[in-house]
Amino acid sequence: MVHGFHWHDDSGGSVITVANAYWDQLTHRDADCAALFSTPAIVPLGNEAARSITAQVRVLRRELGLAAPGYRTAVDGALAAVAVHALRGLVDHSSEHEPVRGRHADLVARFREIVEERFRLREPVGVYASELGVSATTLRVACGRIAGKSPAEILNLRALIEAKRALCYTNQTVTEIAYGLGFIDPAYFSRAFTRYAGCSPRQFRRDYEGAP
Repeated sequence: MVHGFHWHDDSGGSVITVANAYWDQLTHRDADCAALFSTPAIVPLGNEAARSITAQVRVLRRELGLAAPGYRTAVDGALAAVAVHALRGLVDHSSEHEPVRGRHADLVARFREIVEERFRLREPVGVYASELGVSATTLRVACGRIAGKSPAEILNLRALIEAKRALCYTNQTVTEIAYGLGFIDPAYFSRAFTRYAGCSPRQFRRDYEGAP
């Protein structure tokens, strides 16, 4: 999703943007890491972890800038170190004092992977649960605990992201966008979009086109 940031004047730090493909590889090797992006979070860090992350960011800047032999391996190592510190901070400061890793986080991560591939098909949640080898209730509980949303909400929000992108960056009509996202009724798509976005698709496009 195209986005930007507005910072307070006294803010300091770095933004690390990681491709989905890279993150998928990391979570495939270590399912614990799926908890990091299962839901937005602010992760408190101790002084030692903060110093280490700062050092790893310097490594990333240097290696990506130089592109010297072996820089990809150096970048992999630095990113992995940052992820580990963030994951451990997330676990240590969990408000519910329970591990965020485990089968629920893994299940939600796998669910999101399938959603990314098939959200345009508008399949029932039960189809996804069957694909994952669990009951619809188990999937619903896992999504609620890890993502704070139901499976249906995750599906609809993913479609909403794609709809917003199409409204902003293509000339497709609302009807074309609806059909492209698997909605058989454009009117239902417009109602669903309005419910989640707070305005109609046409109004969303007009607001975007009129933005400075």
